[in-house]
Amino acid sequence: LYSVYPTQDKGIVFGGNLVAGPNGSSKGFIQKTDQNGKLIWYNIYGGPDYDFFNTVKPTSDGGFIAAGATTSYGNGIARGDFYTDCYLVKTDGNGKILWQKTFGSTFDDRFFDVVQTSDGGYVAVGLTYNTTTNTTTYVVKTDKNGNLLWSHSLFPKDYFSYGASVTIGPNNEIGVAVYHVKSLLASDQGTHYPAFVLLSAAGVFINYPFQIYSNWVSMPYDRYGNYGTSFYPEKITGAQDGFIFAANLQTSPNSIMLFKVDLKGNIVWNQEFYGLGRATCNDIISNGSGGYLISGGTIDASGLSYAWLLNTDVNGNKIRESSTPMNGFTGW
Repeated sequence: LYSVYPTQDKGIVFGGNLVAGPNGSSKGFIQKTDQNGKLIWYNIYGGPDYDFFNTVKPTSDGGFIAAGATTSYGNGIARGDFYTDCYLVKTDGNGKILWQKTFGSTFDDRFFDVVQTSDGGYVAVGLTYNTTTNTTTYVVKTDKNGNLLWSHSLFPKDYFSYGASVTIGPNNEIGVAVYHVKSLLASDQGTHYPAFVLLSAAGVFINYPFQIYSNWVSMPYDRYGNYGTSFYPEKITGAQDGFIFAANLQTSPNSIMLFKVDLKGNIVWNQEFYGLGRATCNDIISNGSGGYLISGGTIDASGLSYAWLLNTDVNGNKIRESSTPMNGFTGW
């Protein structure tokens, strides 16, 4: 299970993948429940090989859009080399497929997130890989029927990057949270950065000149004066005058960094949270009062894991947090 969202009828839609056969093949799934969690329908998606969904979201027409990867369709299966292609599936409100599309290049490609735009189309983000530019952040815009309108492959000179999350801003801007490793040197490949990329609705870069890292939000965060710090941006969400994105800081002790970014990509504020001792973020949404609700996990001094919920005000200051012990489970 990778994705949970409320639906227009006050129900819930779940998405993820399952092992579907003895050969280890995988399928994407969508499950719809009412507001009490009672199952309404459950469908699986994909072909004979390996397919999965990283996110499933409600759409304005009452249906759903799913994003992930496939080896059952697209370039990989056509060539017979079974490299994954990015995979979008649009369904109606009962989970019936209206269309499915693949995107990508020669080798492994996958989507991690997708969002509906004001024109009824979609923007999906993830990664694409080829031997010329390594693994790069991949941003795709489609119309309402899944037809490609434009795409970008970002950070081609970096060692590795991917688009982790995407959202739409107050003026229909497209905000993308990116994880990347800038240096090609083996000694520096443990230094990971979060980056914020801002595009117009038409796909024109607002804050992304190639090779000029200082002109867009891309920062290491290192309390200890070394290069052991790793950022993994998890989610991004729109604010009234900018964007909020959350990144997991993978150095001891693990923590969450919450950033507010204005519409030019400048950092307005940042906050750090440790939970009960160590913390990791899985999702962030508006709390309905101008602040933000963060879900994730935390680990106490004894090593016990907890489900974790954090509520902040509009400036990212903690209002309250709660933790539920996961008895018998240690580690993330």
